[in-house]
Amino acid sequence: MAVLVDNEEDLRIAGEVTDRVLFELPVDCGKRIDQYSTLFTRYPDLIPWFPSILIGEHYTSALTLLDRICPAMIITDNSGIAAAAADREIPWIAGPLLNCTNSFALRAFHTYAAGAGAFVSHELSREQMHAVTAPEGCSLWYTVYAPLLLMNTRQCIIRNCTGCGTERVTETCIGTCEKSIDLTDTKRQPFHVVKRRGFYNQVYNGRYYFNPAVIDEARAANAVFLIDLRTMPSQSKLLCSKQEFITIASEAIARRGQGGGAATMLKPLAMTTTAGQYARGI
Repeated sequence: MAVLVDNEEDLRIAGEVTDRVLFELPVDCGKRIDQYSTLFTRYPDLIPWFPSILIGEHYTSALTLLDRICPAMIITDNSGIAAAAADREIPWIAGPLLNCTNSFALRAFHTYAAGAGAFVSHELSREQMHAVTAPEGCSLWYTVYAPLLLMNTRQCIIRNCTGCGTERVTETCIGTCEKSIDLTDTKRQPFHVVKRRGFYNQVYNGRYYFNPAVIDEARAANAVFLIDLRTMPSQSKLLCSKQEFITIASEAIARRGQGGGAATMLKPLAMTTTAGQYARGI
């Protein structure tokens, strides 16, 4: 099991259950490079997760942080950071936004960029996931529970909806603005536009993705299953504490291959979620 967090409180909770804890880094991580260097020094096994959009100074400062903390492994949604990690012989995992949907993509990551593994796209159906195989030495990562990101954009959507007087996105906007708004589509389905400090605008589905069935049904022997503890605006709700949730998830993963039951154990712990793509596929 891997657990993704974005704050130190959840880091401590996750660290009591698993030694594979991932920490999400913001776009402007270079603005707080000393803070993050201290964090990764305090937690030497912590795995950094680099964002997808890193341009100019943001990319350069992310490389500086990578060299400063020299982690044993990274997760990255940015191919430039992946290439830099390969040059430094740091094992890297292709994050969900690199959209690995077939075995050829995984083999390309491994062969040409020394990738150590990849998230299998959670847009795939059960049968499509089964068709994805990994080269020797590569791990397959599967999302079990996470907010469902639909769009990551440098354009400020919130400004257009709230009447913010700022004419364009600035470094100050990226580093300090923290807002969210709710939108609905023509079918009255809700979406959440979220602007977090240090990030660009992100659009999320109204429900979290929650697919415990993949724990029992994934065929990869070297599978890793992600539980995302970040809190985003959502209709979804955990019916237990975060610590209880990841503890039971850890138990379900430990029983994998011994008769199943992950869905039975985990489904009652969260409400108003979705895993429709696991049936529909692409």
